[in-house]
Amino acid sequence: MDTKFRKCKVLTVAILFLAGVLILGLTLDTLAAAKKVAVFVPSGGHTYFQQKMYGYITEAEKLGLEVKIFDAGSYANLDKQIGQIEDAITVKYDGLIVNAVSLDGLNPIIERAIKMGIPLVNEDILASSPMIKCRTSEDSYNVGRMQGIFLVEMLKGRGKVLNLMGPPGADIFMVRAKAFKDYVSKYPQIKIVAEHQLQHDVGLYTKTMDDSLQAFPDMNGVVSYSGSPAALGVSNALMAARKKPGEIIYVNVDLDGEQPRLVREGWITGTIMCEPVGLARASIRLVKDMIDGKPVPAHFYTKEMLVTKATIDVVDQSGQWVPDDWYTKVREYLK
Repeated sequence: MDTKFRKCKVLTVAILFLAGVLILGLTLDTLAAAKKVAVFVPSGGHTYFQQKMYGYITEAEKLGLEVKIFDAGSYANLDKQIGQIEDAITVKYDGLIVNAVSLDGLNPIIERAIKMGIPLVNEDILASSPMIKCRTSEDSYNVGRMQGIFLVEMLKGRGKVLNLMGPPGADIFMVRAKAFKDYVSKYPQIKIVAEHQLQHDVGLYTKTMDDSLQAFPDMNGVVSYSGSPAALGVSNALMAARKKPGEIIYVNVDLDGEQPRLVREGWITGTIMCEPVGLARASIRLVKDMIDGKPVPAHFYTKEMLVTKATIDVVDQSGQWVPDDWYTKVREYLK
């Protein structure tokens, strides 16, 4: 009896031990899978941010993270983005990635999250808080400078240029525009005839370009910093005015949405391609490292490249590539 009892006892202990290991394993797996990251974007309808969403979602899946994307709907919606971040703090997201609608306006809520110990990466559209431990972006000053170099070269150092600067108050557009102006200021025969700050709205860019073509009929150059909305608006106005591709030198940023077609057709003379998908993936990796207590760089940069009609089919586009059906899928995701 004693022997049978002892065997039974040993078997029971073994079963309980294995059950405990199994339960512990399941618990650890569940905890690992439960890490949630909130991503905040200013303008989810912009194809540039939809490219980035591909990077967020695919990289999060790869790393076993749950990701949710919050769209402010416009750079003008500061209060909405503040409220979205407050909600994410309340429901205890494990990490935050913030594309800021405002250089300074988000600082109080960002600093609140950081003081609470929530890992936070400030991506692309930067905020000014000195408390931010990790930023990811292009080199925006270099982007604007590259635009200036190319435009000056194409105009042979002489021309009248329209400067379409993008949404007011957002760091990325201010830095790009400053760099462009710093460079072209070295060429006194290039004159900036007008400057406009515009939200990401194709209609606004079309009207502004229409009005500018009438106000400055001898204008021969345009620069913008806002990707597809600017590209479509400027190109629509050029077509409506019966301009020929390349008649007005047009330099933009990014290669999202309809821009590859517009480059190939010659309406966009050159654009500075950044790496939105690569940037989003880097931000997901870095916020996970912060969640895991690993060290992260103070600032991670992607690279920039000039793309023209002559080079579009040979440049490396891996940092901004998305599947052909992605834009349709992401619009369903955002509903």
